[in-house]
Amino acid sequence: MSTAVIPLESNPEIFSSFGTQLGLLPRYAFYDIFSLDAEMLSLYPRPNDGVILLFPVTKEYEKFKAKETLSKDVNIHWYKQKVKNACGLYALLHILTNVSKDHLQQDQSNILDRYEKNQESIDQLIQDVSKHIYNQYAVQGETEAPSAEEDITLHFITFVKNSDGKLIELDGRRDGPIDLGTLDESSMDILDSQLLKNRIETYMGLVDEENRNNFALMGLGPID
Repeated sequence: MSTAVIPLESNPEIFSSFGTQLGLLPRYAFYDIFSLDAEMLSLYPRPNDGVILLFPVTKEYEKFKAKETLSKDVNIHWYKQKVKNACGLYALLHILTNVSKDHLQQDQSNILDRYEKNQESIDQLIQDVSKHIYNQYAVQGETEAPSAEEDITLHFITFVKNSDGKLIELDGRRDGPIDLGTLDESSMDILDSQLLKNRIETYMGLVDEENRNNFALMGLGPID
């Protein structure tokens, strides 16, 4: 398996194009989330199907992570990250493999479906994607791409709602998913959830003022 890749930029266009090539229907796309304040939520495509968070990995975060208990028997697809700097790919896969099947292409364009039908492992999928598809997206973006071997201090994770109505955090650097609690039935989607806001605020509290500018949020939703 590839041991390292160039990290992806937190860029909705890159994630949307990459997702479409993997099997996402073109009528769904990623978009920037600039705030979770109530007055901003009406500006985003809804319903939301998942959120990707980019945040700084600090010593304080590592201490916090080490103390947390992982959730057992969670109804969700979660994958352990085995490729350095591939957290963006794992975050994307954590959304695409947990969304409703009607969000995905129902033909040979659906790479994820082909692997599932052939009963091939997610590791094989990531190996093939890293070798044949990944780099065309890794070199896109507005910032200069670092090398694959560079130690990156920014990390992507995913938040999704599972079939049991729970908000689940999916992070390939952990050893399993985190159940953050049951979502309010009155919420349209996870963007309305105080659980999501609280979790992001917790992570923001683990960094200094300078690093607070290194957070980025993207959501997945319908284009129209």
